Amino acid sequence: MSQIVTKPEHGESIVSGEQASPQMQLFLDDIVLQLNNIVLGNAFKLPDYSVASVPDATQWFGAMIYVNDETGGAVPAFSDGTDWRRVTDRTVIS
Repeated sequence: MSQIVTKPEHGESIVSGEQASPQMQLFLDDIVLQLNNIVLGNAFKLPDYSVASVPDATQWFGAMIYVNDETGGAVPAFSDGTDWRRVTDRTVIS
């Protein structure tokens, strides 16, 4: 794991008024980046489906998938609770 490089110096004020100091904000931003990398990895990968094999959209409200054979080309899609819709134009996949 890489080291956090933006941590505040020992004894440095970490609060300025009611906001985190710039040094503290950089430190927290660095932690968030590292945790996201640990949890999500280098890239977030959507589950891959063909149009014919997508799961029931009514059971997956708010979920996202990758439709590899969508009309016009492969595209991410999301469930609106009724249908799977392309993220590019909100059209129901077909």
